[in-house]
Amino acid sequence: MASAVIKSSRIPVTTVAMSTVGSSATIMFCAAEDRRSLPDGYIYLHPSFINYNGDVRPNNIQEMNNESKRFNNMFKKTYETCTNLTDDMINNILYSESNRITYTPEEAKKVNLISVIDSKIVEAEKNYYVTNNESGG
Repeated sequence: MASAVIKSSRIPVTTVAMSTVGSSATIMFCAAEDRRSLPDGYIYLHPSFINYNGDVRPNNIQEMNNESKRFNNMFKKTYETCTNLTDDMINNILYSESNRITYTPEEAKKVNLISVIDSKIVEAEKNYYVTNNESGG
């Protein structure tokens, strides 16, 4: 898992919310000790989503429930370690998509998701970007 690589890195890792960080990207984002945001960065917390195609039988419902619980547990463990959100707040977010929260940089700082709001990209020796490049190349 990418978060394990970030946490165990001998080289300090800084994560930066440059636009929207959401879903499983929050797990990688939160793995860094130094978490920052640019002014237009947002952090989106919401429950897991299980996609299922086909007929639904009782065992499928149980399997989807188990998977949803497993993924939500990953989110919960992450948010417990990288925020000051209460257990009730985290449980509420992870219960329903209707309870999702999108934090502005200022709001993210208040709940300890980030520690710094940078006005521009800070120069670093090495930079890596996580993108959703659908080109397959």
